[in-house]
Amino acid sequence: MLRELSELQKHFGDRFEGSTLVSVDELFWPVFCHSFSYSVRTTSPLNPIEEGLLRIVSAGVKDITEASRFLGAGQKYVEYLAKRLSETEEGHLEAPMCWKEGCLGVTASSEKALADCTKQELEERELSRYRDGIFGTWLKCGDDELDILAKPDLRRAPGRWLAARESYICSKQDHAFREQEARSEVAGSNEVVTSSLAKEGVLRWISLSIACYQSTDGKGGTFLLFNPGQDDKPLEDLSTSRLRKKCLLLEDRGCA
Repeated sequence: MLRELSELQKHFGDRFEGSTLVSVDELFWPVFCHSFSYSVRTTSPLNPIEEGLLRIVSAGVKDITEASRFLGAGQKYVEYLAKRLSETEEGHLEAPMCWKEGCLGVTASSEKALADCTKQELEERELSRYRDGIFGTWLKCGDDELDILAKPDLRRAPGRWLAARESYICSKQDHAFREQEARSEVAGSNEVVTSSLAKEGVLRWISLSIACYQSTDGKGGTFLLFNPGQDDKPLEDLSTSRLRKKCLLLEDRGCA
């Protein structure tokens, strides 16, 4: 929601030397939403049946039917647990058990798994990255910081819905760089095992505030874009001098 001009004037009115904030309007900016999927290695407790199965196998029981009988559990359920405990996810996990050619066995990780009563798992996660649909700039904001709209509602400020000019597919070089950038951002204290950034983006729009600054001599002006969802935080990744000049050209050509 737009804030009153007087409120913005207090915070951002003197942002440009020799200019005054004269108007604030609503603008719907096209972006491409690229899904970023990744997995991290996590540690979770063994449940009682998993612990029992691992102890039985460590004691020398190799047959799944015999293990089911010792545990007093259905064979299909025990088979399911054996499969989970022996899964390495293509070498990304340390499996505490092996189940090969119908024979159960221990691994180098079995002793530690029993001592800690834990197992490793891969947790799948997903988030969105947004690429500007006009100039191709990647935004630093995430889902929780933007007012995302799935499709234009021309009853709401018609003429303020800008059209996308960039391709919905990002370039190969840009894609590789942005995928690595996203992976680095989510790493933190987690070990990112696998990651994938979608090359194809889904067209969306974000609600922005566009502030017009007029020079005191009346001979020029400039625009600044704000994110109203973040207390009207200026979007520096869109509001560079180069982009502001292009925004002026879009306005002059009646594209907005």
